[in-house]
Amino acid sequence: MKKILKKILIIIASVVLILVFFFSYGWKLFGFTFCDKPQNVIVSYDEIAQHQYEITFNTSSSYLDYKGYVYKYEEGILYIGARYSQSFFGNAKGTAKETIQVDDDFYKIIVSGSGDEKEIIIGN
Repeated sequence: MKKILKKILIIIASVVLILVFFFSYGWKLFGFTFCDKPQNVIVSYDEIAQHQYEITFNTSSSYLDYKGYVYKYEEGILYIGARYSQSFFGNAKGTAKETIQVDDDFYKIIVSGSGDEKEIIIGN
C-alpha cells in the first residue's frame, strides 16, 4: 500500500510541476494565443541602434505581474504580445523593458493577443 501511495504522490507532484512550468513559460509555444488582450497592454518603443529597439510594456493594473513577450516581424509590421498574471505576493512588476532586433525598419506595430489586435501607426 505504501508503494502505491508513494507512486501516486510522485505522479501528482510531477503533474503540478509541469503545470507550473507551462503557465510560467510554456504559453510562449503557442505564440499570441495566450498573450493578454491588447486593450490591457500599453506598448511604447525607442530605437537604440539600427534595427534594434527597446520595447516598454506596461499595464494599467496594479496587481498584474509581467511574465514575458513574444514577437514576430513581417513586411514592415512588428507583431508583439505580452503576458501578465496576477501577483499573489503584492510585488507586482507591471512595467518591463525588452530589447529586440528586427531585420528592417517597421512602419506599424500591432499589439496582438487572445484573438484581438490593436494597431499602432508609427509616425516618421
